[in-house]
Amino acid sequence: MTRTTFIALALTATLAAAPRAANGMLDIYFIDTEGGQATLLVSPTGETFLIDAGFAGLDTPNPDKEPGRDAARIADVARIAAVKQIDTLLVTHFHGDHASGVAHLTKRLPVRLFLDHGTATQDVPPMQQKVGGYAAEWAAAFANAQHRVVAPGDRIAVRDLDVTVVQARGRSIDRAGAVNPHCQGVEHRAADNPENTASVGVVVQYGQFRFANFGDLPWNEELQLLCPMNRVGTIDVYQAARHGNEPSPAVYAMAPRAVVYPNGARKGGGRATLQAFRASPGIEDIWQLHKNIPGGAEGNPPDEFSANLQDTDQTSHPAHYLRITAKNDGSFTLYNSRTKITKEYGPRRDATGVQEQQAAEPVRPTMIAGCPADPVPFYTCAKGKMKTFSPPRTADGRPNFQGFWNANRQAFNIEAHEPSFAYQGGPTLVVDPAEGRVPYQPWAAAIKQERAAKTLDPPSLEFLDPNARCFLRGVPRQMWMMDYQFVQPAGSPFLFTLHEQNHAYRVIAMDGRPHVGSGITSWMGDSRGRWEGDTLVIETTNQNGRQWLDNVGNFYSDRARIVERIAMVDQNTLLWEARIEDPTVYTRPWTMTFPLRRNTTPGFQLMEFACHEGNKSPGLQLRAAPGSR
Repeated sequence: MTRTTFIALALTATLAAAPRAANGMLDIYFIDTEGGQATLLVSPTGETFLIDAGFAGLDTPNPDKEPGRDAARIADVARIAAVKQIDTLLVTHFHGDHASGVAHLTKRLPVRLFLDHGTATQDVPPMQQKVGGYAAEWAAAFANAQHRVVAPGDRIAVRDLDVTVVQARGRSIDRAGAVNPHCQGVEHRAADNPENTASVGVVVQYGQFRFANFGDLPWNEELQLLCPMNRVGTIDVYQAARHGNEPSPAVYAMAPRAVVYPNGARKGGGRATLQAFRASPGIEDIWQLHKNIPGGAEGNPPDEFSANLQDTDQTSHPAHYLRITAKNDGSFTLYNSRTKITKEYGPRRDATGVQEQQAAEPVRPTMIAGCPADPVPFYTCAKGKMKTFSPPRTADGRPNFQGFWNANRQAFNIEAHEPSFAYQGGPTLVVDPAEGRVPYQPWAAAIKQERAAKTLDPPSLEFLDPNARCFLRGVPRQMWMMDYQFVQPAGSPFLFTLHEQNHAYRVIAMDGRPHVGSGITSWMGDSRGRWEGDTLVIETTNQNGRQWLDNVGNFYSDRARIVERIAMVDQNTLLWEARIEDPTVYTRPWTMTFPLRRNTTPGFQLMEFACHEGNKSPGLQLRAAPGSR
């Protein structure tokens, strides 16, 4: 974007007095710490997530005029946000401008959970910090609270939000992404210091809105995360790494609409950074917590995009902040507390003017329960671990599966597949046959191939995934979609699973009764269960044969017999497998598998699910297939 265009946008922005965010919106406060970082997220239901705690005071290399100043500013913003505690504090890395303010902070606001990348990787004498340990005040802060070390692929529990760790301790999240064309020809630079290199990076998603904060992630580690594949996806707002120092071109793949620098008057930002972000595809505005004093007119956006205009030495001025208020449709506003002006940003739209839909990237950890996370190697490893694990039990002595579970994956294709524009890459879920492919009869393989070729632009409804029309997914597909709950009522002849997706449920008779007659079929079929030792075995028949197994059209018929086997690997992990028999469609029975992880989020509950409500796509689908029913 040229400078002329940028200024024109600034002058024609929608400007209004800033209202406080209402329920149903995410607030993100960028707090002035004079070149440190403190970013407060308040979820729609009021849960708080603070990223970094700013400076401590006079004991830092860049001393504040008053000790505890940054903690006081965080507390002031918390009062404005009407919150009285920090539910989760993440320190991205152990430098004084990000972590040393914690001692003052905990005197003003209680903190429930402390997160970090692990012990220090660099000595920091002002913080009494040595490699391999924690700074004294950080260790004291979490001594009487909860503390956890995070790793790439972890999810941080914040109600209403999907918070994913994409970078930590020099490692990037292990998942596929689109090829990043902006990596070509970009060279690495001299290695940065160990703590910057260890910075934790997170992506926060609320509906269609996405926000990224990578702490002080250096140039080389940006390339690691975003090249050759963009493992982050597109985002709406990027809090610039390293206080707004020059980004690598690799960040262009994230296509942020707005960038916010957590800079100081003489730290971060400036001409090189401004020019680099102005070249980013889709950029609309660049905001900063401080005007860059040395940068002059060429190194700063117009003053209305800066929260503070004072020089670094004038640190006793009122702390002006920036605030994003985001809706789940991807639209957001950005408010400057100095100017009392708000700018509005509508939902992201593509080149044709159609609102883009951003899907949450499924997190694929590399290890689960001490086993490789990919389904096939997990299956082999977990079989051995099951033999030595004694599961918790119900009153009648059966393994206690009760609680919430999810497969932590989207099976776009149950067979191994490379990433594409439409689907993320992934490993096969098929453990038998050994080649990892469904053993179709030739006529069935031809149907599946035609579906896969036509489903993204279906000429008729037979090529449209039934799930897109809000039909139930059936067994086994329902077992890896979203969260669901196992219920084992004491003394009942039934076991139940309650699914968030489409409000599906399964009533599994455990008393030996026979299946219903073959003339009765349904989307979820008829399930009968039994225990074989500590393994739950469920046989399902009587499905209607209209289900797809995934987005690309793998299928079975109404004659399918599906036998699931579910057993505990550890307290929070289940091994799920299903053997599918259907002589009409397959040349032989075959088996698929994946791990299930317990959802341990405090207070978690299944939410109301809406499919067609407010959804215009059924009309588009029907217009794509005139005359279809």
